[in-house]
Amino acid sequence: MSEVHAFKPYPQLEHDSFSAGDSDKRALFIHGFPGTPFELRSLAESLVERGWQVSVPLLPGFGKDIINLAHKNRNDWLGKIKNEYETLKKGSKHMLLVGFSMGGALSLTSAVTLKPDQLILLAPFSKLPDWREKLLPVVKYVLPELRPFEKADFNDASVIAEFKKMLPDTDLMDANIQTQLRKLVTLRTESLVQLREVGKLALANAAKVSCSSVVIQGTDDKTVIVRYTQRLVGQFETKPTYIEIPGGHEFTKPFDPHYARLKQVFLEQVFEP
Repeated sequence: MSEVHAFKPYPQLEHDSFSAGDSDKRALFIHGFPGTPFELRSLAESLVERGWQVSVPLLPGFGKDIINLAHKNRNDWLGKIKNEYETLKKGSKHMLLVGFSMGGALSLTSAVTLKPDQLILLAPFSKLPDWREKLLPVVKYVLPELRPFEKADFNDASVIAEFKKMLPDTDLMDANIQTQLRKLVTLRTESLVQLREVGKLALANAAKVSCSSVVIQGTDDKTVIVRYTQRLVGQFETKPTYIEIPGGHEFTKPFDPHYARLKQVFLEQVFEP
C-alpha cells in the first residue's frame, strides 16, 4: 500500500497576514479566492513606501487553513474584514479599502457599512464565467465534492509551477503524490456556492456605495470577465472611475508582465489626503 502524503499548503511566510507602516493614512487589502495575502502584498508595500500604514489579512479558510475552507462562508469573510477594518481605523485620519477578485466583491459589500474614504477594486468578482454556475445550489446536493486536480497534467511546466506556489516542498514528480493530488484533494461544491453568493451580494450592494471608488480591470482576464465587471460598474449609483489595462487575472502579482502597469495606475488613483 502506498504511503499517504501529509500535504502542508502555503508554508511560506509571504502567504500569511501582513502589516507594515506607521501612519494615520491606512489601507486594508483583501485577497481573492482561493488566494492569500501574497496577491496584494507588493501593492501594499508600494503604499508603505509612500508613508501609509497597511494591513493585508488572511481570510478564514485560506492559505495554511485551506483544509477548513468547506467550513467557512461569506459571513466569516465579511466578519473578518469588519474586525480588521475597525482595528486599523482606530487613530486613523484616512481609510482606503482595496479588494482583488472575490476580495473586491467582499470589499464592495463591506464599504456600504464601513464607509471608507476610498474604495479601489481590482478585477472585482461578480459572477462565475460559466452558465452552469446557476445550477450550483442544486449540484451541491448531487455532487458535494469536486476534484479540481483530477485531470492535472504533471508534464505541463505551467501546472507544476502553479502547484509549487502552494506546495513548494513537495516532490511533484513522485507518481504516488500525483495520484493523491488527483484523488484526495477535493473542493466542496458549497464553497463555490459561497463564492457565487459573494458575487450576487456585490451586484446588489453596488448602488449603495457612497464613497469615492475606482475599478481597475485587466482586458485579458479569463477569470473575472470584462463584461461582468462593466455590468457591476453599471450598478453603482455614484459612478466609479473605471480603468481597463492590459493583463489577466495574475496582474496583481509582481512576476506578472503587466504588474508594473497595474502598480502605476493603482498609485495614480490612490487619493492622498
